[in-house]
Amino acid sequence: MIMTAVFDSLLIAVGIVGYDLDKILGIYIGKAPIEDFFYAILAAIIIPALWNRNEKNHDQHA
Repeated sequence: MIMTAVFDSLLIAVGIVGYDLDKILGIYIGKAPIEDFFYAILAAIIIPALWNRNEKNHDQHA
């Protein structure tokens, strides 16, 4: 999450990325809108869940 805040804020600060103010909630962490963090949060939840599921399936077939 810290890396997302730092790098997304840098990308926004130098003008590489911009957001339509009508399409974001208006809540920011650094310069990054909160919506930028949803991918990082989702990835942090889904990847371990899929990893555990894959290990369970592998153990059942071994």
